[in-house]
Amino acid sequence: MLPVQAESTASGGVTLRLSQEECTPTGTTEAIGKATEIMVSDKPDFDGAAWEPFVSTKTVTKGGSVWVRYRDRAGK
Repeated sequence: MLPVQAESTASGGVTLRLSQEECTPTGTTEAIGKATEIMVSDKPDFDGAAWEPFVSTKTVTKGGSVWVRYRDRAGK
C-alpha cells in the first residue's frame, strides 16, 4: 500500500498528496513498482472512475471520502 495524504481546500474540495518514495522501481512479484497511473474516486467501488497519469499532487472538487488506486507499468 502506498501513502496518500489528504487536505481540505478552502473551496470544499480535497488536495491529495500521493507518494511512492518507498517503492522498488520495478516492483517485485508481491509488491507494486513506481506508479505510472492513478485512479481517484469518491466511491469505494471506483464506479465511473478512470486511470490517469501519476501526479504527486491532485485536487478534487468533492469533499468527503476519496479513494485512490495506484498502478505500475506491470499493471500491479
